[in-house]
Amino acid sequence: MSGLLTNKTALVTNVSTKLGYAIAQRLGFAGANVFISDAHDQKLRKSVHGLKELGLNVAGAVVDVTDPKHREQLFEEVDKKFNGLDVLVVNPLVNTQKGAILDSTKMDFDKTYNQILTTPFKLAKSAVPLLEKSSNGSIVFISSIAGFSPFEDIGLYSAAQTGLLGLVKASAISLAQRKIRVNSVSLGMMRDDASGGFWTTADDDQLAQLSQVIPLGRVAKNTDSTALIEFLASDRASYITGENCIVNDEDHSASGQLVPSSTPDFGGRIHGQKRLGAGTREKGVQNRRRSRYHRERRN
Repeated sequence: MSGLLTNKTALVTNVSTKLGYAIAQRLGFAGANVFISDAHDQKLRKSVHGLKELGLNVAGAVVDVTDPKHREQLFEEVDKKFNGLDVLVVNPLVNTQKGAILDSTKMDFDKTYNQILTTPFKLAKSAVPLLEKSSNGSIVFISSIAGFSPFEDIGLYSAAQTGLLGLVKASAISLAQRKIRVNSVSLGMMRDDASGGFWTTADDDQLAQLSQVIPLGRVAKNTDSTALIEFLASDRASYITGENCIVNDEDHSASGQLVPSSTPDFGGRIHGQKRLGAGTREKGVQNRRRSRYHRERRN
């Protein structure tokens, strides 16, 4: 237990996802009073029970975060149980909209933007009256690298995530005068990140081959992101706001990362990259090494 969040209260939404549960567990081990919410009664009860079994101080409520009345009741319950709020972690609902963005319907568009952008904004806005009473109020949105560089198979999700990155920047400016910090943690290819990306449904063989194009040699785990979330929620990050912090071993889209010919096609969905032969791959590697050399020389 780090103790970074001792005597603080944290709210984590949509805790029935593996990522949400991992976040709540990490913040609890850091000493926080943890309030969790989810729309599914049985899943919420299971999560509360599991966290209490670990010795954590936790409470929860069944909440549909897309419902205005439920959101109002949620913060009333948090205040009633723990007498305040210091940290809000907006963990996303599971994305179910897949495919190219131009194949999306108006209904798909409205649903995805409501889930990824509108509801998180309204949650954050509803939390302000409690957070501004804290000595170090903090909002952490869970976002995705798809917001920086879109994936074709989750095109609409990617576009909405780009909007979320802008929301973080704008909210940080607006809420700074109220002493509330706003940041996001943008997840790389993580198996249980709720993005609906191809890596979330890949089998073990496909994941093993996908790992070949990841410098660290593996797809990320939930626990790879939770320490950063804990830090951003703590007083140690008291001068950090408006940042979209990436949890990813390398920005493949910016680095010109090439896909080995042995990598499974996945429908050509790795940033829309083409499959390349050995000669082209080697040339790409040489170009990246040369670029890194010049950067180091300039520094």
